[in-house]
Amino acid sequence: MIKKNNRLPLDVKSLETISGNYIRDNSGVYFFNINWTFLTLPWADPQTFVLYKYNYSKDKNKAYLYEKPLPLANPATFEVLDKAYAKDDIHVWRYGELISWINGKKIQIIGRWLCYRWEKSI
Repeated sequence: MIKKNNRLPLDVKSLETISGNYIRDNSGVYFFNINWTFLTLPWADPQTFVLYKYNYSKDKNKAYLYEKPLPLANPATFEVLDKAYAKDDIHVWRYGELISWINGKKIQIIGRWLCYRWEKSI
């Protein structure tokens, strides 16, 4: 569960801005949401947390859109395609929602287009 915080016991010595609405210290990753509420991301690993474009992020355990974990994401192969789409080696998400019928191995961005490689069955 995401924890809403009025006052946080931050480690000021290790505190750093990741980018935009995200900060971290040795014990956690924190996010300012659209209402400027300061949220703790309790599942995020501060040492491996990386922020990508369009508020997608990942750490060694999960991938996220804003403060929400992406279901079934493999952080080792996770990549952001564009503002709407992200993928890993098996799955594809559109604005954080899993698209179950698309295989992540068969999708790519070409120019402005999201392309899916269909295979013929004989």
